[in-house]
Amino acid sequence: MAYWDFVASRLASNPYIVGFDPLNEPYAANNIRDPTLDIPGVMDRKHLTPTFSKVFKTWQKHDPSSIMWFESAGDIKTIGGEGVVFPIGYQTPPGGEIGQPNFVVNAHTYCC
Repeated sequence: MAYWDFVASRLASNPYIVGFDPLNEPYAANNIRDPTLDIPGVMDRKHLTPTFSKVFKTWQKHDPSSIMWFESAGDIKTIGGEGVVFPIGYQTPPGGEIGQPNFVVNAHTYCC
């Protein structure tokens, strides 16, 4: 978290920064070692939620009104020639509650 503490200490008070995204298009880690990571939502719950929660708390120390964009390791599968987008695995925003104004789900879907 030292990286995010440093970045937030430098950027959180900048009026031109509207939010932060801890990890762009996260990949499902080592899905060879842990095949459960290929199940939609497992990577989000198992690895991204705890990591993003720590990042959010670290950033909030420097700016309690900050907004975190967070993404899913969701995968897009082609089934029968059609693209299918699977649901994300987050039950609540990482480090927050549903309805809290500090979160945006940043979905990247390049199919269909």
